[in-house]
Amino acid sequence: MISPPFKMIVQTEMEKYRYETWAIKEPETIEWIKSFKDGDCFIDIGANIGIYSLYCASIHPKSKAYAFEPHRKNFMRLMDNIALNELSGRVKPYQFMLGEKTCRKEFLGYSEEIGSSGGQMVESGEIGSVPCYAIDDINIYGFDFPNPDHVKIDIDGQELKVLQGMKYTLRTPRLKSLLVEINRDKSKILSIMAENGFTSDNKFNKMENHSRVRRAKEGINAENIIFTR
Repeated sequence: MISPPFKMIVQTEMEKYRYETWAIKEPETIEWIKSFKDGDCFIDIGANIGIYSLYCASIHPKSKAYAFEPHRKNFMRLMDNIALNELSGRVKPYQFMLGEKTCRKEFLGYSEEIGSSGGQMVESGEIGSVPCYAIDDINIYGFDFPNPDHVKIDIDGQELKVLQGMKYTLRTPRLKSLLVEINRDKSKILSIMAENGFTSDNKFNKMENHSRVRRAKEGINAENIIFTR
């Protein structure tokens, strides 16, 4: 096993799995982040316990990663891992959701286990609701996020909603690339990306060990597609 260039707290089976497979689970994601220029701004939507944000900050010391994770236990571990690596100045964690509009929604976690995924944001009945922001609106509400150079969107089937909430951001010249996990709405997502000048014709999507190969063998209907200008 190749050890990551960062430290992680490993207490659950899911954390152990993520730690042991950090370099091989999604090799295209690793190569994509490796290609960033030092100093680029990375937005990690669906950061989980922080592996890709930690990786970005570890290998690009001038870069900042903004990590969004609504799952309570995953978010707490994300903060633990940031502190463990002394990266609080360069990995910024936020426990709210990003979607198609600014409102309040509820986050229903698939599992309470740290490191788990599969949670979904649903329309709120106000009880237990949390903020959900459209990326295009976020600075209106008192935040100070720079326009990103790179965006990762991996939120278990609700990626289209995030893209619908970043129409302006998609048009900014600074935005160089996006990684979108797709398991539904593929034609709509491809259309949005093409309309905004992005292509999937790049080396990352052509890697022989791309995670789509593993997922196909495991019967997982999901694919990472990296879009570049």
